[in-house]
Amino acid sequence: MITLGGKLSGDAVEGGGLFLLGQDGTRAELVLPRGWRTASGEGVLDAVGRRVAGMADDVLVDGSFTEAIASIRQQGRRFLVTSMRCQPTPASTPD
Repeated sequence: MITLGGKLSGDAVEGGGLFLLGQDGTRAELVLPRGWRTASGEGVLDAVGRRVAGMADDVLVDGSFTEAIASIRQQGRRFLVTSMRCQPTPASTPD
């Protein structure tokens, strides 16, 4: 299992897609677990409808890369997600 970190992103290219944009500029197309979905204005929802993360959130995703699932988007490697969580934001300190 691999853990990747980056910014959650989606686009409307060829019917849309969900991507993880790494700090180094890499892009991975995310394949969500069965029952998970994206919802406009809400971000990623798990199988029971709980919000997991919003678009543009910094997230950590666990899973593995796959070549077994074809993609018409061809915008980065496909990553099979097993779990996703928002990265904690550093606490701000007063000046």
